[in-house]
Amino acid sequence: MRIASLPPYVYKSSMPNLCQTDRRSKILHEDKLTLCSPVSISNILIHLAKKHFPFIVPSLGKLSETEAQFKLIDKLTEYMNVDDGTSSSDLIEGLKKYIRERGYKTLIKLEECYEGQKGFTPELISDPLKIMPHIVGASNAILSVAFCKFDLELAKYELIELHHVTLSGFISNGVPRFIIHDPSPATEREAKLCKLSKISKGTFYNWDVESKLNACGFNELEGINIYRDDKRKGANKIVLNGVLAFEVYIK
Repeated sequence: MRIASLPPYVYKSSMPNLCQTDRRSKILHEDKLTLCSPVSISNILIHLAKKHFPFIVPSLGKLSETEAQFKLIDKLTEYMNVDDGTSSSDLIEGLKKYIRERGYKTLIKLEECYEGQKGFTPELISDPLKIMPHIVGASNAILSVAFCKFDLELAKYELIELHHVTLSGFISNGVPRFIIHDPSPATEREAKLCKLSKISKGTFYNWDVESKLNACGFNELEGINIYRDDKRKGANKIVLNGVLAFEVYIK
């Protein structure tokens, strides 16, 4: 889809907005803050089951939608090898495996994520209008964000924690903004309208042992909250550091 043809407003209101520490789910309650990736993906799969591909989630039977999503998260957590978080490669392979078992195929439409690698340039994630086309229709995306400790005097962004959220919509006219379903308990169970602010000066630190990257071209993201444990570690800024967009289709 061309950027010029973007609708001015998209919001997938049928998409769940589940909390990753929901006490009604044993795995979410016990694992607490490590399951943002399978929860964010499960939001999308439940939406796809309701709007496009009814068999991508097993029949509910006597289960409620939320109970079915809990079972889905259990499966995704297993397939994504979630331990202390989820790597991009494990997330993608787990997603493909699950969708394949349900009788569908997956097309990865956009994958760009800074995880400490040298020579990274934020070509795609620097422009929200390049991300928005990938969540129109049956295409969907999750965002990777970094909670950072920002030192104003040194213009230094020190990584504290990485986190995944579901991109549930956007406003493309005027100042582009994302609509996000954030699984973190720090954010309320409602869609959040998030704006992006271009970083013009700064450096990333602590992404890996040797990593030191120019932060220019990345965006700060405002509209979701930082969890209290990360605040205690000094996190005071959120940076958009990645996106994964995919489309499901029939074999």
